[in-house]
Amino acid sequence: MPSLTEKSTTDPQALEVRTGARLHFGLLDTVAPFGGIGMMIDQPVTHIRLQSATAFSVVGPTAEQPEPEHSELNRRVSDVARRFSQQQSWSGLPSVRITVLRRPAPHSGLGTGTQLAMAVAAGLRRWFDADLPDATIIREVAARGTRSGVGSYGFFSGGLVVDSHPPRRLSVPDAWRVVLLRPRQAPAAVSGRDENQRFATLQQGRPAQRRELEACLAERLEPLARGGRFQAFAEAVREYNYLSGMLFADSQGGPYNGPQVTQLVEDLRQMGYAGVGQSSWGPTVFALCANLANAERLAANPPSSVADAHVAAPLNAAASIAQRVV
Repeated sequence: MPSLTEKSTTDPQALEVRTGARLHFGLLDTVAPFGGIGMMIDQPVTHIRLQSATAFSVVGPTAEQPEPEHSELNRRVSDVARRFSQQQSWSGLPSVRITVLRRPAPHSGLGTGTQLAMAVAAGLRRWFDADLPDATIIREVAARGTRSGVGSYGFFSGGLVVDSHPPRRLSVPDAWRVVLLRPRQAPAAVSGRDENQRFATLQQGRPAQRRELEACLAERLEPLARGGRFQAFAEAVREYNYLSGMLFADSQGGPYNGPQVTQLVEDLRQMGYAGVGQSSWGPTVFALCANLANAERLAANPPSSVADAHVAAPLNAAASIAQRVV
């Protein structure tokens, strides 16, 4: 019989977890409770596979061989697996082979690190049939949700996610689209220690700023999304994103992270796109579109400062976790 950390190696099944990404429209404050709102989208994709093995290993998306132990991908996946084992009171890493089939570039403002951690954590729970609630998967295994819960809660729900206690979730009209644009001269990525240092130096927002953001969220964003009123929703997103960005003006030089992102947002507004802004710290800039045709038109002819542009759709469903025969 296999040990508690193993599944039978004769089991032909594999488990695959597939999730999208998250747009973050902004926090309510720079100190806890941070709050905020964001939206799950179907691109870029994170896709992993779990298979029976006699020992733990991680395989990257570019080669059918184990990732070096010192690699950043191996470290990220192994850390999640180690915390999962601790929750199960196991002495070592679980005996499972985790293949990362698709993994977007990290630190783009789309919460891809959170989606990878959540995919591994939720995949391990299903693979080993562990009795762990979602909150434990988020906080203790994936080690996410410290400042923002949009991406971690969104992994389980999809849709438009309001980071409150408890979180609220709304569906977004399926016809809507988002164009993701990256400027050619993008600012340095903000993550990890750098992000922690920035938050440590930020002043708490004024009470009036939080009230204005809360009002925009509750009185405009939520009801407009619920009613499918695209133009008004897009305008409210731009305003909310700007107001939230001003909380970070001392750190990023204004409502957006640097002159390149600022100019790109302005260029998109001049082109007539109302729902534009910066996702998280950037450098990804988003432009909401009412339909696929409008989104494809922008992606094919973006401002000259754009390095690449991609179209994403709302993701109104939870991440997919399904068995596969391989």
